[in-house]
Amino acid sequence: MPTRNVVLCSYQTENRIRLKVLREAARVGIDDLKAARYRAFASFADLDSHLGMIANRAIAQHRANQKRN
Repeated sequence: MPTRNVVLCSYQTENRIRLKVLREAARVGIDDLKAARYRAFASFADLDSHLGMIANRAIAQHRANQKRN
């Protein structure tokens, strides 16, 4: 039985940590919405294009960093 208590406590601790992180992320998101720090897209295609540009920049930056190392 002691092993089960340890597992349960570990599980509860992980859930508390996850909940804390989720609450902080929600706070950040709500603050951004209140401060109008967001971008609206007219269509899914526009959103998809925007996310593609962000991904391409991140990949290019990663490759540049890899070459320097």
